[in-house]
Amino acid sequence: MKRSLVTSHTFTTPLDHDSLGDELCETITVHATVVDVLPSHVSSSEVLAFLSVHVPGKELAEAYSQMFHDPEKAKSIVYLQGGPGFPSPRPNLSLSFSGSSWATSAMKKGYTKFILMDQRGTGQSTPVTLQSLSLKFGPSLPTAEVSNYLTNFRAPSICKDADIIRRTLLSNSQPFDAILGQSFGGFCLASYLTDPSLLPPRSSFFTGGIPPMYAER
Repeated sequence: MKRSLVTSHTFTTPLDHDSLGDELCETITVHATVVDVLPSHVSSSEVLAFLSVHVPGKELAEAYSQMFHDPEKAKSIVYLQGGPGFPSPRPNLSLSFSGSSWATSAMKKGYTKFILMDQRGTGQSTPVTLQSLSLKFGPSLPTAEVSNYLTNFRAPSICKDADIIRRTLLSNSQPFDAILGQSFGGFCLASYLTDPSLLPPRSSFFTGGIPPMYAER
């Protein structure tokens, strides 16, 4: 029987990635759930010891990396949810390592690190709802200001959030082994692959959401 460890991660990212480096730039939070299929050499006692550690976040992140991030053994796959507007699936409800789920197929192909990202505006990431917009801009919801704010929640920004997650969980030079784009997630994946500033994954899987292609004649 496969054993897995589920951890919750919150990342601070710029609202507008073009303002990265500006000390006054507005930031948001992006959440990801990571499911690590535990290698056979990791004992249950080691997992319990890891979970009982009470240290600052940076030190805990380093301990997490040392335990689970051997690039030669851990193959990472990112799941980009459809929608837009839906959070990533929760492991206890939607991620099955048995039967015919996509996770089962991925695990059979050797993937052992599943990164389930709540795209900005959804799930446990900074939300975009009528209530959150009213709190930020007031009940009148000025059209120009709200529209300008919402332009930061499109696929290109989601991709740059994913790259911040990559550099944090993996390294600056290590790509994701795969990204799976479901429906709208496929549009995000296409945006990821066409952004020259991002390190492309080793493999890409589209399950719908393929954008139109244009060719000059």
